[in-house]
Amino acid sequence: MAKSEPENKTDTGQDVVLKEDSTPQSDQNKTEIGQGVVVKEEETKPQCEENQKTDENKVESESESKEPKSEDAGSKASEPQVIDEIAVTSYMIMSNDKIQREIVKLRNKLSHQSAFNKTPIILSDSKGKYLKLQRNLAIESGVRFWHKKGATTRDSFKYLERQIEEAVRHYKNIVFYVWLGTCDLTDFNRKNRYISLRSRDSSSVNDIINHFRRIYALVAATYETVGLVFLEIPVYSIVCWNKYQGHKFSEQFQNDDLKLEEQINTVNSFIRETNLILRKHSPKFSCDLQNSRKCRQMRNSRFTYKFNAFYLDGIHPTSLLSKLWLLRIVALIVVDCA
Repeated sequence: MAKSEPENKTDTGQDVVLKEDSTPQSDQNKTEIGQGVVVKEEETKPQCEENQKTDENKVESESESKEPKSEDAGSKASEPQVIDEIAVTSYMIMSNDKIQREIVKLRNKLSHQSAFNKTPIILSDSKGKYLKLQRNLAIESGVRFWHKKGATTRDSFKYLERQIEEAVRHYKNIVFYVWLGTCDLTDFNRKNRYISLRSRDSSSVNDIINHFRRIYALVAATYETVGLVFLEIPVYSIVCWNKYQGHKFSEQFQNDDLKLEEQINTVNSFIRETNLILRKHSPKFSCDLQNSRKCRQMRNSRFTYKFNAFYLDGIHPTSLLSKLWLLRIVALIVVDCA
């Protein structure tokens, strides 16, 4: 590792907004981690931890077959009836109360923690920006963010490849938290701002996994003083995003939402396998969005997601959920960077 400081590098002592990268993707295959993940046609559901299971509320029990709609989704439909507005408001209040209780619990647990002995850096797409805005505890100020709007795993891998040596010289002991993959699974149309599923086969999933392997080979297998944790991808909604952007027939993307969830679960399975090798783990962010209701006939749980309650637009978390997710990550950092 060269001792001289490289020229024209980003100051690693501050949070970083990743810049555009036009460098072609490397074709070199590096160390593989875990076993290859085969994309299954059957939908797999993430398993929630006990403290993240969602309580059944009154609004849902009164309307089993219909998910309440929220104005957060940007719907331009006609004005709902007063009774529907009351139901939606009650639904969101109860959901927010549960999130708030989790926040208070974690905040009390973390408020007396000492400073980190290692530097945590969250490598992320725009999700990182929303979490960074919620830092207010003293311990949270020690968390660094390297984020870029719309960043794919390829974008962030190339950036990390350029910056890691400087970061190691500056901090020496680092733990990278890789929170990527959201922008790899859907395509964004800049003209109308709608998104669509990038692929219905396994190509998008395999591309994410291959770049995660490259990140592993670059970080964990190369630098002794650098740790690595992969964070799970939260489920998100093509339907809700397109509805928020004014699509008149956003419900036509429901099947794409199901396929997207399947792809996210496949990537998250790989993340869990890889974290086992690293002896780390990730919060199950999707569990904070779930309703779990027992289906008597099927004798298992079926899941719905409260996108309208906790997402601004079907993808990006509200300030309340951003705060909860930041605290969940900081709870990991306290252990990893002690």
